[in-house]
Amino acid sequence: MSVREKPKIIALTAGKGGVGRSTLIIELAQALARHEQRVLLVDLDPASHALTSLLEMHPIDIDEQEGIVHTRNERVDLYLSDALLSGSRSPSELAQLLRDFEYHWILADLPTGTSPNTLHFARLAELQVLASLPEPNALASAAQFLRGIILAELAQHSSKEAVAELQRLAAAHPRTWTFVHLFRDASTDGAREALVEVCQKIHIGLLINQVREGSDHTQAEALCHAWGIEFGVWLRYMGGVVYDERRWFFARRLAPPSQVPLDESVAGDIERLARSLLEFDWKAWASPRPCLPCVDPDNYPRVFLDMTGGTASEVRQVYRKLWESYRRENGIISFVLDPAGRRRALKLLDAAYRKASMEDPAHSSPAIPLFERNTPGERLRDARIDKGMGLRELSLRTRVGVKEIEAIEEQRAAELPNRSYLRAYLLELAKALELDPEKTVEEYINALESAG
Repeated sequence: MSVREKPKIIALTAGKGGVGRSTLIIELAQALARHEQRVLLVDLDPASHALTSLLEMHPIDIDEQEGIVHTRNERVDLYLSDALLSGSRSPSELAQLLRDFEYHWILADLPTGTSPNTLHFARLAELQVLASLPEPNALASAAQFLRGIILAELAQHSSKEAVAELQRLAAAHPRTWTFVHLFRDASTDGAREALVEVCQKIHIGLLINQVREGSDHTQAEALCHAWGIEFGVWLRYMGGVVYDERRWFFARRLAPPSQVPLDESVAGDIERLARSLLEFDWKAWASPRPCLPCVDPDNYPRVFLDMTGGTASEVRQVYRKLWESYRRENGIISFVLDPAGRRRALKLLDAAYRKASMEDPAHSSPAIPLFERNTPGERLRDARIDKGMGLRELSLRTRVGVKEIEAIEEQRAAELPNRSYLRAYLLELAKALELDPEKTVEEYINALESAG
Protein backbone atom coordinates (compact mmCIF):
# COMPACT_ATOMS: atom_id res chain seq x y z
CA MET A 1 0.00 0.00 0.00
CA SER A 2 1.52 3.31 -1.05
CA VAL A 3 2.11 6.10 1.46
CA ARG A 4 1.22 9.60 0.24
CA GLU A 5 0.83 11.73 3.35
CA LYS A 6 3.49 12.36 5.94
CA PRO A 7 3.37 9.81 8.76
CA LYS A 8 1.76 10.58 12.08
CA ILE A 9 4.15 10.40 15.03
CA ILE A 10 2.86 8.76 18.19
CA ALA A 11 5.14 9.27 21.19
CA LEU A 12 4.57 6.73 23.92
CA THR A 13 5.86 8.03 27.23
CA ALA A 14 5.86 6.91 30.84
CA GLY A 15 6.81 8.33 34.19
CA LYS A 16 8.80 5.20 35.07
CA GLY A 17 10.09 2.01 33.53
CA GLY A 18 8.40 -1.35 33.86
CA VAL A 19 4.91 -0.29 32.79
CA GLY A 20 5.03 -2.31 29.53
CA ARG A 21 5.48 0.69 27.25
CA SER A 22 7.78 -1.01 24.74
CA THR A 23 5.67 -4.16 24.57
CA LEU A 24 2.55 -2.08 23.94
CA ILE A 25 4.29 -0.28 21.08
CA ILE A 26 5.21 -3.56 19.38
CA GLU A 27 1.72 -4.97 19.81
CA LEU A 28 0.18 -1.76 18.43
CA ALA A 29 2.54 -1.76 15.45
CA GLN A 30 1.55 -5.29 14.51
CA ALA A 31 -2.15 -4.49 14.95
CA LEU A 32 -1.79 -1.54 12.56
CA ALA A 33 0.14 -3.74 10.14
CA ARG A 34 -2.84 -6.11 10.01
CA HIS A 35 -4.75 -3.15 8.58
CA GLU A 36 -2.12 -2.78 5.81
CA GLN A 37 -0.43 0.16 7.52
CA ARG A 38 3.32 0.63 7.25
CA VAL A 39 4.80 1.31 10.67
CA LEU A 40 8.25 2.47 11.77
CA LEU A 41 9.19 1.70 15.36
CA VAL A 42 11.65 4.22 16.77
CA ASP A 43 13.83 3.12 19.67
CA LEU A 44 14.92 6.39 21.29
CA ASP A 45 16.20 4.81 24.49
CA PRO A 46 19.71 3.49 23.72
CA ALA A 47 20.26 2.77 27.40
CA SER A 48 18.01 -0.26 27.15
CA HIS A 49 17.20 -0.81 23.46
CA ALA A 50 14.00 -2.43 24.68
CA LEU A 51 12.39 -2.66 21.24
CA THR A 52 15.44 -4.40 19.86
CA SER A 53 15.39 -6.94 22.67
CA LEU A 54 11.68 -7.59 22.44
CA LEU A 55 11.94 -8.12 18.68
CA GLU A 56 14.82 -10.58 19.30
CA MET A 57 17.33 -8.62 17.26
CA HIS A 58 21.04 -8.49 17.92
CA PRO A 59 23.50 -5.62 17.36
CA ILE A 60 25.07 -7.48 14.45
CA ASP A 61 21.75 -7.29 12.58
CA ILE A 62 21.73 -3.48 12.67
CA ASP A 63 23.09 -1.45 9.78
CA GLU A 64 24.47 1.68 11.43
CA GLN A 65 24.67 3.46 8.07
CA GLU A 66 21.09 2.72 7.07
CA GLY A 67 19.60 3.13 10.55
CA ILE A 68 16.47 1.14 9.62
CA VAL A 69 16.14 -2.56 10.39
CA HIS A 70 13.52 -4.80 8.80
CA THR A 71 11.60 -7.04 11.16
CA ARG A 72 9.88 -10.35 10.50
CA ASN A 73 6.72 -8.39 9.74
CA GLU A 74 7.14 -6.91 6.27
CA ARG A 75 5.08 -3.82 7.21
CA VAL A 76 6.97 -3.06 10.46
CA ASP A 77 10.52 -1.67 10.55
CA LEU A 78 12.75 -0.45 13.36
CA TYR A 79 14.84 2.72 13.57
CA LEU A 80 17.49 3.13 16.24
CA SER A 81 18.71 6.53 17.37
CA ASP A 82 20.61 7.97 20.29
CA ALA A 83 19.95 11.50 19.02
CA LEU A 84 17.93 12.63 22.03
CA LEU A 85 20.57 11.65 24.57
CA SER A 86 23.70 12.37 22.53
CA GLY A 87 22.49 15.73 21.22
CA SER A 88 23.57 14.83 17.68
CA ARG A 89 20.15 16.05 16.48
CA SER A 90 17.69 18.39 18.07
CA PRO A 91 14.21 17.00 18.74
CA SER A 92 12.87 19.16 15.90
CA GLU A 93 15.47 17.83 13.46
CA LEU A 94 14.78 14.26 14.48
CA ALA A 95 11.01 14.71 14.11
CA GLN A 96 11.48 16.20 10.64
CA LEU A 97 13.77 13.33 9.60
CA LEU A 98 11.20 10.76 10.70
CA ARG A 99 8.37 12.53 8.86
CA ASP A 100 10.36 12.26 5.62
CA PHE A 101 10.25 8.44 5.77
CA GLU A 102 7.62 6.56 3.77
CA TYR A 103 5.41 5.18 6.50
CA HIS A 104 1.87 5.67 7.74
CA TRP A 105 2.81 5.70 11.42
CA ILE A 106 5.90 6.44 13.48
CA LEU A 107 5.68 4.84 16.93
CA ALA A 108 8.38 6.35 19.16
CA ASP A 109 9.48 4.63 22.37
CA LEU A 110 10.76 7.53 24.51
CA PRO A 111 13.10 7.25 27.48
CA THR A 112 11.40 7.47 30.85
CA GLY A 113 11.82 10.59 32.91
CA THR A 114 11.54 14.29 32.17
CA SER A 115 14.74 15.21 30.35
CA PRO A 116 14.31 18.39 28.23
CA ASN A 117 14.92 16.60 24.90
CA THR A 118 12.45 13.83 25.74
CA LEU A 119 9.75 16.33 26.66
CA HIS A 120 10.49 18.47 23.61
CA PHE A 121 10.18 15.53 21.22
CA ALA A 122 6.94 14.43 22.90
CA ARG A 123 5.53 17.92 22.34
CA LEU A 124 6.28 17.65 18.61
CA ALA A 125 4.37 14.40 18.12
CA GLU A 126 0.88 14.42 16.63
CA LEU A 127 -0.24 12.16 19.46
CA GLN A 128 1.37 11.83 22.85
CA VAL A 129 0.27 8.86 24.95
CA LEU A 130 1.16 8.44 28.60
CA ALA A 131 1.32 4.79 29.67
CA SER A 132 0.93 3.68 33.26
CA LEU A 133 -0.03 0.79 35.48
CA PRO A 134 -3.02 1.09 37.85
CA GLU A 135 -0.76 1.07 40.92
CA PRO A 136 0.56 3.81 43.22
CA ASN A 137 4.22 4.13 42.15
CA ALA A 138 3.43 4.18 38.43
CA LEU A 139 0.65 6.74 38.84
CA ALA A 140 2.81 8.94 41.06
CA SER A 141 5.53 8.87 38.39
CA ALA A 142 2.96 9.64 35.70
CA ALA A 143 1.80 12.66 37.71
CA GLN A 144 5.40 13.84 37.93
CA PHE A 145 5.69 13.45 34.17
CA LEU A 146 2.64 15.69 33.76
CA ARG A 147 4.39 18.34 35.85
CA GLY A 148 7.36 18.08 33.53
CA ILE A 149 5.20 18.46 30.43
CA ILE A 150 3.52 21.57 31.84
CA LEU A 151 6.88 23.16 32.66
CA ALA A 152 8.25 22.23 29.22
CA GLU A 153 5.28 23.87 27.53
CA LEU A 154 5.56 26.91 29.80
CA ALA A 155 9.18 27.36 28.75
CA GLN A 156 7.97 28.04 25.19
CA HIS A 157 5.52 30.76 26.26
CA SER A 158 6.17 34.27 24.99
CA SER A 159 5.79 35.98 28.39
CA LYS A 160 9.18 35.35 29.98
CA GLU A 161 8.30 37.17 33.20
CA ALA A 162 5.23 35.01 33.71
CA VAL A 163 7.23 31.87 32.93
CA ALA A 164 9.98 32.80 35.38
CA GLU A 165 7.49 33.35 38.18
CA LEU A 166 5.63 30.09 37.57
CA GLN A 167 8.90 28.16 37.33
CA ARG A 168 10.02 29.66 40.64
CA LEU A 169 6.76 28.63 42.32
CA ALA A 170 7.01 25.10 40.92
CA ALA A 171 10.65 24.76 41.99
CA ALA A 172 9.68 25.51 45.59
CA HIS A 173 7.63 22.28 45.70
CA PRO A 174 8.92 20.19 42.76
CA ARG A 175 7.02 16.98 43.55
CA THR A 176 3.81 18.31 45.04
CA TRP A 177 2.73 21.46 43.22
CA THR A 178 -0.63 21.51 41.50
CA PHE A 179 -2.43 23.90 39.19
CA VAL A 180 -4.22 25.51 42.15
CA HIS A 181 -0.90 26.14 43.94
CA LEU A 182 0.60 27.94 40.95
CA PHE A 183 -2.58 29.81 40.07
CA ARG A 184 -3.28 30.91 43.65
CA ASP A 185 0.30 31.95 44.47
CA ALA A 186 1.04 33.75 41.20
CA SER A 187 1.33 37.49 41.81
CA THR A 188 0.14 38.70 38.40
CA ASP A 189 -2.83 38.07 36.13
CA GLY A 190 -0.34 37.58 33.30
CA ALA A 191 1.18 34.55 35.03
CA ARG A 192 -2.25 33.08 35.68
CA GLU A 193 -3.33 33.62 32.10
CA ALA A 194 -0.12 31.99 30.83
CA LEU A 195 -0.72 28.94 33.02
CA VAL A 196 -4.29 28.49 31.80
CA GLU A 197 -3.28 29.00 28.17
CA VAL A 198 -0.52 26.40 28.42
CA CYS A 199 -2.72 23.80 30.12
CA GLN A 200 -5.38 24.18 27.42
CA LYS A 201 -2.79 23.54 24.68
CA ILE A 202 -1.47 20.26 26.08
CA HIS A 203 -3.06 17.15 24.55
CA ILE A 204 -2.21 13.79 26.12
CA GLY A 205 -3.86 10.40 25.90
CA LEU A 206 -3.79 7.96 28.82
CA LEU A 207 -3.22 4.24 28.30
CA ILE A 208 -3.51 1.94 31.31
CA ASN A 209 -1.69 -1.38 31.06
CA GLN A 210 -2.50 -4.53 33.05
CA VAL A 211 -6.11 -3.65 33.80
CA ARG A 212 -7.41 -6.44 36.03
CA GLU A 213 -11.14 -5.73 36.29
CA GLY A 214 -13.83 -3.96 34.33
CA SER A 215 -14.19 -1.12 36.83
CA ASP A 216 -10.56 -0.15 36.19
CA HIS A 217 -11.65 1.26 32.82
CA THR A 218 -14.27 3.48 34.43
CA GLN A 219 -11.80 4.57 37.09
CA ALA A 220 -9.19 5.38 34.43
CA GLU A 221 -11.67 7.68 32.69
CA ALA A 222 -12.35 9.36 36.03
CA LEU A 223 -8.59 9.59 36.62
CA CYS A 224 -8.31 11.82 33.55
CA HIS A 225 -10.95 14.05 35.15
CA ALA A 226 -9.12 14.04 38.51
CA TRP A 227 -5.81 14.95 36.90
CA GLY A 228 -7.65 17.67 34.99
CA ILE A 229 -8.65 19.20 38.33
CA GLU A 230 -5.22 18.59 39.85
CA PHE A 231 -3.02 19.88 37.00
CA GLY A 232 -5.29 21.76 34.61
CA VAL A 233 -4.31 19.27 31.87
CA TRP A 234 -7.36 17.20 30.92
CA LEU A 235 -6.15 13.87 29.53
CA ARG A 236 -8.22 11.69 27.22
CA TYR A 237 -8.53 8.02 28.03
CA MET A 238 -7.26 5.97 25.08
CA GLY A 239 -8.11 2.60 26.60
CA GLY A 240 -6.75 -0.12 28.81
CA VAL A 241 -4.99 -3.41 28.18
CA VAL A 242 -5.99 -6.30 30.39
CA TYR A 243 -3.45 -8.26 32.35
CA ASP A 244 -2.68 -11.55 30.65
CA GLU A 245 0.40 -13.74 30.87
CA ARG A 246 -0.16 -14.81 27.25
CA ARG A 247 0.79 -11.38 25.88
CA TRP A 248 3.78 -12.80 23.96
CA PHE A 249 1.47 -15.03 21.97
CA PHE A 250 -0.72 -12.06 21.05
CA ALA A 251 2.26 -9.80 20.36
CA ARG A 252 3.35 -12.02 17.50
CA ARG A 253 -0.05 -12.44 15.91
CA LEU A 254 0.05 -11.74 12.19
CA ALA A 255 -3.55 -12.68 11.46
CA PRO A 256 -5.72 -10.28 9.44
CA PRO A 257 -8.09 -8.00 11.42
CA SER A 258 -11.15 -10.14 10.63
CA GLN A 259 -9.54 -13.08 12.45
CA VAL A 260 -8.67 -11.17 15.63
CA PRO A 261 -11.36 -11.96 18.24
CA LEU A 262 -12.17 -8.77 20.12
CA ASP A 263 -13.13 -10.72 23.22
CA GLU A 264 -9.59 -12.05 23.59
CA SER A 265 -7.97 -9.89 26.26
CA VAL A 266 -4.73 -8.34 24.99
CA ALA A 267 -5.39 -8.99 21.31
CA GLY A 268 -8.82 -7.40 21.50
CA ASP A 269 -7.67 -4.36 23.51
CA ILE A 270 -4.83 -3.57 21.14
CA GLU A 271 -7.03 -4.15 18.10
CA ARG A 272 -9.59 -1.67 19.45
CA LEU A 273 -6.83 0.89 20.01
CA ALA A 274 -5.51 0.39 16.47
CA ARG A 275 -8.96 0.83 14.96
CA SER A 276 -9.56 3.99 16.98
CA LEU A 277 -6.31 5.41 15.58
CA LEU A 278 -7.38 4.63 12.02
CA GLU A 279 -10.61 6.57 12.65
CA PHE A 280 -8.98 9.29 14.73
CA ASP A 281 -10.41 12.82 14.56
CA TRP A 282 -7.17 14.81 14.49
CA LYS A 283 -8.93 18.15 14.22
CA ALA A 284 -10.94 17.51 17.37
CA TRP A 285 -7.82 16.26 19.14
CA ALA A 286 -5.92 19.46 18.35
CA SER A 287 -8.67 21.75 19.61
CA PRO A 288 -8.08 23.21 23.10
CA ARG A 289 -9.67 21.39 26.00
CA PRO A 290 -11.13 23.39 28.89
CA CYS A 291 -8.84 24.05 31.83
CA LEU A 292 -10.90 22.08 34.31
CA PRO A 293 -10.01 24.00 37.51
CA CYS A 294 -11.34 27.14 35.81
CA VAL A 295 -14.65 25.61 34.74
CA ASP A 296 -17.49 26.84 36.98
CA PRO A 297 -19.77 23.81 37.48
CA ASP A 298 -22.64 26.19 38.22
CA ASN A 299 -22.49 28.01 34.87
CA TYR A 300 -20.96 25.24 32.71
CA PRO A 301 -22.10 21.97 34.31
CA ARG A 302 -21.94 19.84 31.19
CA VAL A 303 -18.47 21.07 30.33
CA PHE A 304 -17.37 20.05 33.81
CA LEU A 305 -18.91 16.61 33.23
CA ASP A 306 -17.19 16.42 29.81
CA MET A 307 -20.53 16.52 28.01
CA THR A 308 -21.70 19.06 25.44
CA GLY A 309 -25.10 17.44 25.02
CA GLY A 310 -27.00 14.43 26.16
CA THR A 311 -30.28 13.69 27.87
CA ALA A 312 -30.88 13.94 31.61
CA SER A 313 -30.47 10.16 31.79
CA GLU A 314 -27.03 10.37 30.12
CA VAL A 315 -26.02 13.16 32.49
CA ARG A 316 -26.94 10.96 35.45
CA GLN A 317 -24.96 8.06 34.01
CA VAL A 318 -21.79 10.13 33.58
CA TYR A 319 -22.23 11.67 37.02
CA ARG A 320 -22.65 8.30 38.73
CA LYS A 321 -19.57 6.82 37.06
CA LEU A 322 -17.44 9.76 38.15
CA TRP A 323 -18.99 9.79 41.62
CA GLU A 324 -18.35 6.12 42.26
CA SER A 325 -14.75 6.43 41.04
CA TYR A 326 -14.01 9.44 43.24
CA ARG A 327 -15.51 7.93 46.35
CA ARG A 328 -13.91 4.49 46.00
CA GLU A 329 -11.52 4.13 48.93
CA ASN A 330 -8.94 1.88 47.25
CA GLY A 331 -9.51 2.84 43.62
CA ILE A 332 -7.12 4.39 41.12
CA ILE A 333 -8.04 7.96 42.07
CA SER A 334 -7.21 7.27 45.72
CA PHE A 335 -3.58 6.83 44.60
CA VAL A 336 -3.39 10.40 43.25
CA LEU A 337 -5.85 12.41 45.38
CA ASP A 338 -5.98 12.41 49.17
CA PRO A 339 -9.37 12.16 50.93
CA ALA A 340 -9.68 15.94 51.21
CA GLY A 341 -8.99 16.32 47.48
CA ARG A 342 -11.60 13.70 46.64
CA ARG A 343 -14.17 15.44 48.84
CA ARG A 344 -13.52 18.76 47.11
CA ALA A 345 -13.93 17.07 43.73
CA LEU A 346 -17.16 15.42 44.85
CA LYS A 347 -18.62 18.79 45.86
CA LEU A 348 -17.79 20.26 42.46
CA LEU A 349 -19.15 17.16 40.75
CA ASP A 350 -22.35 17.30 42.75
CA ALA A 351 -22.84 20.97 41.89
CA ALA A 352 -22.36 20.26 38.18
CA TYR A 353 -24.82 17.37 38.26
CA ARG A 354 -27.49 19.42 40.01
CA LYS A 355 -27.23 22.27 37.54
CA ALA A 356 -27.06 19.97 34.50
CA SER A 357 -30.11 18.05 35.74
CA MET A 358 -32.05 21.29 36.18
CA GLU A 359 -31.64 21.98 32.47
CA ASP A 360 -34.07 19.11 31.89
CA PRO A 361 -37.77 20.17 31.94
CA ALA A 362 -38.42 17.74 34.78
CA HIS A 363 -36.04 19.73 36.96
CA SER A 364 -36.99 23.25 35.95
CA SER A 365 -37.85 24.58 39.41
CA PRO A 366 -35.71 27.48 40.60
CA ALA A 367 -32.99 26.60 43.09
CA ILE A 368 -30.83 28.50 45.52
CA PRO A 369 -27.27 29.34 44.41
CA LEU A 370 -25.21 26.16 44.55
CA PHE A 371 -22.36 27.65 46.54
CA GLU A 372 -24.27 29.39 49.31
CA ARG A 373 -23.08 27.41 52.32
CA ASN A 374 -25.22 29.12 54.97
CA THR A 375 -28.55 27.46 54.22
CA PRO A 376 -29.69 24.32 56.08
CA GLY A 377 -30.22 22.49 52.79
CA GLU A 378 -26.65 23.16 51.67
CA ARG A 379 -25.33 22.00 55.04
CA LEU A 380 -27.19 18.73 54.61
CA ARG A 381 -25.72 18.33 51.14
CA ASP A 382 -22.18 19.07 52.38
CA ALA A 383 -22.56 16.57 55.22
CA ARG A 384 -23.67 13.91 52.73
CA ILE A 385 -20.75 14.58 50.40
CA ASP A 386 -18.25 14.68 53.26
CA LYS A 387 -19.35 11.15 54.12
CA GLY A 388 -18.97 10.08 50.50
CA MET A 389 -22.67 9.27 50.12
CA GLY A 390 -24.48 9.55 46.83
CA LEU A 391 -28.15 10.49 46.67
CA ARG A 392 -29.18 6.89 46.02
CA GLU A 393 -27.18 5.54 48.96
CA LEU A 394 -28.65 8.09 51.35
CA SER A 395 -32.11 7.28 50.00
CA LEU A 396 -31.61 3.57 50.69
CA ARG A 397 -30.40 4.29 54.23
CA THR A 398 -33.27 6.60 55.12
CA ARG A 399 -36.08 5.43 52.82
CA VAL A 400 -36.49 9.05 51.73
CA GLY A 401 -36.85 9.27 47.96
CA VAL A 402 -34.04 10.68 45.82
CA LYS A 403 -36.29 13.43 44.46
CA GLU A 404 -37.33 14.39 47.99
CA ILE A 405 -33.69 14.56 49.12
CA GLU A 406 -32.82 16.74 46.13
CA ALA A 407 -35.72 19.09 46.90
CA ILE A 408 -34.73 19.26 50.58
CA GLU A 409 -31.06 19.99 49.87
CA GLU A 410 -31.94 22.68 47.36
CA GLN A 411 -34.83 23.99 49.48
CA ARG A 412 -37.27 23.94 46.57
CA ALA A 413 -40.30 24.92 48.63
CA ALA A 414 -42.89 24.06 45.96
CA GLU A 415 -41.65 20.44 45.81
CA LEU A 416 -41.34 19.80 49.55
CA PRO A 417 -43.89 17.56 51.32
CA ASN A 418 -46.19 18.86 54.03
CA ARG A 419 -44.54 19.83 57.31
CA SER A 420 -45.29 16.56 59.09
CA TYR A 421 -43.60 14.45 56.42
CA LEU A 422 -40.84 17.03 56.03
CA ARG A 423 -40.00 16.86 59.74
CA ALA A 424 -39.87 13.07 59.58
CA TYR A 425 -37.63 13.17 56.51
CA LEU A 426 -35.29 15.70 58.10
CA LEU A 427 -34.97 13.60 61.25
CA GLU A 428 -34.03 10.52 59.21
CA LEU A 429 -31.52 12.44 57.10
CA ALA A 430 -29.92 14.05 60.14
CA LYS A 431 -29.52 10.69 61.89
CA ALA A 432 -27.95 9.08 58.82
CA LEU A 433 -25.56 12.03 58.43
CA GLU A 434 -24.73 12.11 62.17
CA LEU A 435 -26.10 15.62 62.63
CA ASP A 436 -28.11 16.93 65.57
CA PRO A 437 -31.67 15.88 64.57
CA GLU A 438 -33.64 18.47 66.56
CA LYS A 439 -31.33 21.33 65.61
CA THR A 440 -31.44 20.31 61.94
CA VAL A 441 -35.24 20.28 61.86
CA GLU A 442 -35.54 23.59 63.72
CA GLU A 443 -33.05 25.41 61.47
CA TYR A 444 -34.59 24.05 58.31
CA ILE A 445 -38.21 24.91 59.22
CA ASN A 446 -37.19 28.38 60.41
CA ALA A 447 -35.37 29.00 57.11
CA LEU A 448 -38.47 28.04 55.14
CA GLU A 449 -40.70 30.32 57.23
CA SER A 450 -38.27 33.22 56.88
CA ALA A 451 -38.28 32.78 53.08
CA GLY A 452 -42.07 33.02 53.12
